[in-house]
Amino acid sequence: MPGSGKSTIGELLADRLGLPFFDLDEVIVEQEGASVSSIFEVEGEKYFREVESENLKDVTGQNESFVMATGGGSPCYHSGMEWMNEHGTTVFIDVSPEVLIERTSRQKDRPLLKANPRERVNQLYEERIHIYQKAQIHVQAEGLSVEELVEQLREKLDPFF
Repeated sequence: MPGSGKSTIGELLADRLGLPFFDLDEVIVEQEGASVSSIFEVEGEKYFREVESENLKDVTGQNESFVMATGGGSPCYHSGMEWMNEHGTTVFIDVSPEVLIERTSRQKDRPLLKANPRERVNQLYEERIHIYQKAQIHVQAEGLSVEELVEQLREKLDPFF
């Protein structure tokens, strides 16, 4: 979900594990030469989701071990969660819609949250939760510091390395 901490946690976790880190949105921005918001605005969400899926598969195919922060929609389109579960270890960082709204309310660069962010976050959470719950590792992030969450994930990932 937008604002769950995927990029922040992912980068710290990769550092802790000694692995490369990829932020899928940043990979797309570099490839497309445009921001995610701009891609949504000019090309549309359908185009973005296709590019997102292609880049997810490219990064996964070109790298052996790594940590990736995907966009919140990556698992939900083009069988993204199935792909990720088949080709790696997936993590769902679960954060309540209330916290997500608080974290994202000050950000203007989230294309899916431009209109009525409170309603949209709740809608996205309801639409996506059943897909996110297919992740191999599920962590409840609320009440944990960033360091505590990274350490908990490191411990949960030990059996996979």
